[in-house]
Amino acid sequence: RLNGFDTGQTTFETRAIGGGLTRSDWRELIDPWRRTVDIGWRDDTTGILSPLLPHSGLIMGWNYEKNTGKMTVASAEARTILTRRMLFGVGTYSLGTRRITDRSLPGMIKQILLYATKGNLSVVWNMPFEFEVFSEIGTESATYWNYLFEDAEQLISDWQNSAGGPDVHWQGRRNLTTGKRDWLVRIGGPDGPRLTGPVREFRAAGEAIDMFNVGEAGDGTEMRTGTMTLGSGSDEDIHHGEAATVAVAGEYPSLDVVDQFT
Repeated sequence: RLNGFDTGQTTFETRAIGGGLTRSDWRELIDPWRRTVDIGWRDDTTGILSPLLPHSGLIMGWNYEKNTGKMTVASAEARTILTRRMLFGVGTYSLGTRRITDRSLPGMIKQILLYATKGNLSVVWNMPFEFEVFSEIGTESATYWNYLFEDAEQLISDWQNSAGGPDVHWQGRRNLTTGKRDWLVRIGGPDGPRLTGPVREFRAAGEAIDMFNVGEAGDGTEMRTGTMTLGSGSDEDIHHGEAATVAVAGEYPSLDVVDQFT
């Protein structure tokens, strides 16, 4: 989706999939925030996979029907992680005020993304988001104060929705050589704020879920790895606390949530 993130669901017929996957295998495959659902194309003639993915979504949760063996997995586009990212992480509050000056509208968005998804703040901070090259020089400036605890999604949306703001799109990609997946962040540039290309909607119908079947479900939408707790005070005098799980490479990406305790 352009200029936002969409959600979807994918149903797997677990009894029809070969390979002898166990219960623990499935749990590992559908772990929220650590895994994605990628939908791609394969050429019927050559058998070659397309490197571009029409959909690549972070897994948010799942619902399993024991009677039918159906596993329905909920996902959300990669941009959703920005709702769990500020321009600083746990342990870097003192460095969190960011001043961005003399940038174009696309340049402002790119700099916000760099703060929120790059910089090696921990081994699980960096996201595989790649940016197109464009001129960043412009007339826009902004100061983002750490004590406001604003998430990157809101900051990007503000620039995207401003007068003349550019389109922004996360294009999922599969590296056919390494097998790894990343996202190209496409941002409208100096030649025009609007991105070109076809607009398509993909939907696949299936049987309705029988609510009377025995099953189990998991919901990862409330998961977090870090917490910022805001107490009394205002602006730079606000009291706050912070804590996070120990970051381990290959585990959950940084997911920081703000709680009010005034």
